[in-house]
Amino acid sequence: MITPNDIYKDRLKEKDRRPVYYVTFGAVGDGSLVVALPDEYATAHIYLPTKTRETWLYDITGVSQGISTLAGTSTIGQLSFKLLDRDSKITKLISSYPMKNRTITLYGGFAGLPEEFYFPIFVGCLNNINLSSDGTSWIFTATDFQRLEKQTVFANKARLATTMLSTDLECQFNTTTGFAPHSESGTSLGECFFVKIDDEVIGYESMSGGSVKGLRRGLHGTTAEDHDYGAEVVNFTILDGNPIDIMLWIMTSTGASQTGGTLNGDYDLLPASMGCGISTTYIDIAHIEEQRDSIIGADKRMRFYMFEETEAKDFIQKEILKVLNSYPTIRPDGKLSIKAYSAPLRKSTLPSFDDSNIVGMPRYSQNMQSQSTFFNEVQIKMDFNPLAGEFDTEYYALDSESQAKTQEAAQLVIESKGLRSSYLYKGVPYVNEYSGKVFHRFSKGAPGVQVEVFYDNHLIEVGDLVSLDTLTLPNLLTGERTGLNLVCEVIEKSYNFPRGTITFSLLATEYQKARKYFIIAPNDVPDYSSSTTAQKEYGFIGKSLTTDVCVQNDGSLGSYIAP
Repeated sequence: MITPNDIYKDRLKEKDRRPVYYVTFGAVGDGSLVVALPDEYATAHIYLPTKTRETWLYDITGVSQGISTLAGTSTIGQLSFKLLDRDSKITKLISSYPMKNRTITLYGGFAGLPEEFYFPIFVGCLNNINLSSDGTSWIFTATDFQRLEKQTVFANKARLATTMLSTDLECQFNTTTGFAPHSESGTSLGECFFVKIDDEVIGYESMSGGSVKGLRRGLHGTTAEDHDYGAEVVNFTILDGNPIDIMLWIMTSTGASQTGGTLNGDYDLLPASMGCGISTTYIDIAHIEEQRDSIIGADKRMRFYMFEETEAKDFIQKEILKVLNSYPTIRPDGKLSIKAYSAPLRKSTLPSFDDSNIVGMPRYSQNMQSQSTFFNEVQIKMDFNPLAGEFDTEYYALDSESQAKTQEAAQLVIESKGLRSSYLYKGVPYVNEYSGKVFHRFSKGAPGVQVEVFYDNHLIEVGDLVSLDTLTLPNLLTGERTGLNLVCEVIEKSYNFPRGTITFSLLATEYQKARKYFIIAPNDVPDYSSSTTAQKEYGFIGKSLTTDVCVQNDGSLGSYIAP
C-alpha cells in the first residue's frame, strides 16, 4: 500500500468534489516498436494542465478488482470508456495508428486539483474498439495485464515417424518444434526436459529436425517398451525449485535460453512452448521477489511433473498461489504482482477506514456460511504421481476448539501437484504453517464489511490490510453497540466514477483476535504500564510475570522463556 497524498484530504474539505478524469494511449510493451500516442482526452478541463486535452471522454465504466483469499485467484479487471468522434478525429486516430495491446492509463482527480496530483486508476492493454449504437462515439475496452497469462503452456506434441523398439537409442519424430533441444537446456534448471511416449518416459541427448538421439529409456519409474508408428509424443517436464521462481519462469519464458536469443529477464529459462513470454515491462518482478523473500520464504521448494497442456493463469493460481496463501494482484502502475498473507506487525501502522472518511453507513455481514469464510479442518494432498494420476500422501489438521463449539467440521481441501513430503521439500512443516494461517483467519468465521470512501484512499490496494474503526456498527465481540475496531483484508475494490468514490469489500479476519503478539518491544520503549497506546501493541519481555513488564499485546500475562 502506498501512502495517499495529503492534498486529497485537503481537497475533500472543500465543497466542490466533482471528479475529473483523463486517458492516455501508451506504447505497446516496452515501446521499442510501437510508441505512445501524443493524443490524450479528458472528461472536463483540468486545473494547471501540463498539456491541452480535448474534453471528449465520457461514460467510463468497469475498473474493479477482486480476490479470493483461499483460492489464490483474482478477477481480470476491465475498463470501458467512450470518446466523442467530433469532426471524425477519433476515426482518424484509430485508422492512423496500431491500437491493439496499447497500454491504456486512466487518471483521476477533482475539479480544481492541479494535474500533477492526479493518480492512475487503471492501467491495462487495449483489446477492443466498437462504434457506439448511435454512431457518434467510439467505445474502447481494455483489460489488465492478467489477460496475458491466459495462454496454453506445456502443449507441444509430436508423432513417432517410425516404429520404435524397447532397445532403440535413436528415433524419429514428425516434428520437434517447441521441444527443448537438449534435456539439460538451461543449466540453472538442471536436467528437466524429457518426452513421454505411451506410458514410457524417455530422456535424450540431442534433438535436431526430427531426429532424436542418445535416448535413455524407461526413466522415472517407467519401463522401456515398443511403440507403434504414429504414437503420440508429449513433453515431459520437471519443474523443481522455489514456487515463485517457477511462476516467473512460466510468465516470462520466450525460449531464448534455448535458441540464443535476447533473454526476457533473468527468469527466461524455459522453451517457448512452456512460457507466456510476457514482457517484464508488465511485471513488477522486484515486488514479487520481495514477497517471496520476506513472507513466503526463499527456501520454499516444489517439484512438478508436467506432461499435459494447461492454461498458465489457472496453473499459477491453483497450483502455486493458492498453496502459498497468496493471490495475484495488480500494482498501481498496472504491473502484475502477487500478495502473500501475513499478519501486521503493528496495527497502528495500517491505513484506517473510520467515520471521518467513510461515506454513509457501512454494510455488514456475519458471513456464517460454511465452505466460504468458515473452515476448521484442512486436508492437504501431496506427492502427486503423474503416471498414476493420484496423490500418494494426505495430511489433516483441525481446530478442535472450533469444532467442539460449532459441532461442525468444515473442511478445506488443498491438492498440490508440487508439494512433496520429503525432508528436502519440507512438506510436513508446510501443513502446520498453512493450516495455522487458515484457522487464525477462518475457524470462527470472518465477517464481511463494505465501505464507500472518497479518493483520498485510492492507493489502498486489493490484498492490503486495513484498520476498520467505526462507531456505526455493533461490536459482536463485546455484545454492545460500541463500534468496531478490527484489522481487515481488502478483497475487492471498485470505482464509482460519477460520485468520485471507491467501494471496498473487507474481510474481518482478525475478528477472533490474534492469540500471540507479533513483535517484541524495542529497547527504547518503556515498561508496559508507562507505554503509549501504540507502544502497547508490542509484546514485552521481563524477568518475572507482572502486569508491569511481561505482557502480550492484548494486555494478558506472557509466558516464561525456557532457560
